[in-house]
Amino acid sequence: MCHHLFQMLFDLVTKCLVEADKNGMKSIAFPALGTGVLAFPCDIVASTMYRAANTYLQGKTDSGITKVYFVIWKDDTAALKVPAFRNVQGIIS
Repeated sequence: MCHHLFQMLFDLVTKCLVEADKNGMKSIAFPALGTGVLAFPCDIVASTMYRAANTYLQGKTDSGITKVYFVIWKDDTAALKVPAFRNVQGIIS
């Protein structure tokens, strides 16, 4: 899988966080982007999305965002098995 696709995902998550902050949002939810029809590897998507959110929030100490949610479709069994999607609730909050 091409690195630039995951860089685009990283950038998209970051831009969404910037916009959420600009609009005074306290939380934001992301679906597991690309893990369905596009069949991107769930583990790479999860780590990329988590890394983007973590990088943004660590670098922006005045952010008003207090919660970042990763939403998994209940039938997406592959995504549900990825630790980065299952175990981040207490890490980015």
